[in-house]
Amino acid sequence: MTKIALAAVTLTAALAITPLMASPAQTSRDFMTTSFETLTLEGDIVATLTHDPMAKIVARGSAIDIDRLQINRNGRTLRISMQQSGGSSLYQRQGPVTIDLSSADVERITLNGNAVLAVDRLVQQKLNLSLYGAGVLSVGDVRADTLKLNVIGNGNVAIGTGRLAKADLTVQGAARVAMGGVASDGFTLTSSGPTAIDARADKEAEVRATGTGAIRIKGGAPCRILYAPQASVECGGGYRDAKR
Repeated sequence: MTKIALAAVTLTAALAITPLMASPAQTSRDFMTTSFETLTLEGDIVATLTHDPMAKIVARGSAIDIDRLQINRNGRTLRISMQQSGGSSLYQRQGPVTIDLSSADVERITLNGNAVLAVDRLVQQKLNLSLYGAGVLSVGDVRADTLKLNVIGNGNVAIGTGRLAKADLTVQGAARVAMGGVASDGFTLTSSGPTAIDARADKEAEVRATGTGAIRIKGGAPCRILYAPQASVECGGGYRDAKR
């Protein structure tokens, strides 16, 4: 057999054994934790949070990506981010990393950048939710005396159902907030930019809007519009002392 033919046979055998585009092996890893009250996710993180007294952190993805997770605990505050370079210029992200979290004590959530978080339910006296950037926050159900929601950027927040005594919303940029299924007695909204907001107020609502936002407030509460010269404001309970 000639050298060229032998090389061809060897190359064919190697390709048969090792695929050119082999997918990185997927794995999962548990991280020790205790219950946490404050959760911050930064960067390209995709996570779920379950209301459960048995706290946990489980990451799923390729081993090389999981090695670059930065999980920091400070008291009852948990911060998770993804280290981009990992100290090596040759490192390339292998694929998505998903994180399953659980805690029954979460009362403050912050998402930065493109972080994505899906929560089944939040039950606390006070809730503080913040989204900065282009991330996505979805919550199935909320139960609280007060909710403070801050959304800045072009991210999306969706809350399915729930009951609040008071809701205080600040929304800026091209953000979208959908929480029309959440009942609240008192409702305050400050909107800036081309926002899209769907909410509900049953007793009283106050709106201040700069920019061309589209705002719809369901429920029986009439809206007191402090300022909204360009925004589209629709209130199920009509208007009270409207000022435009």
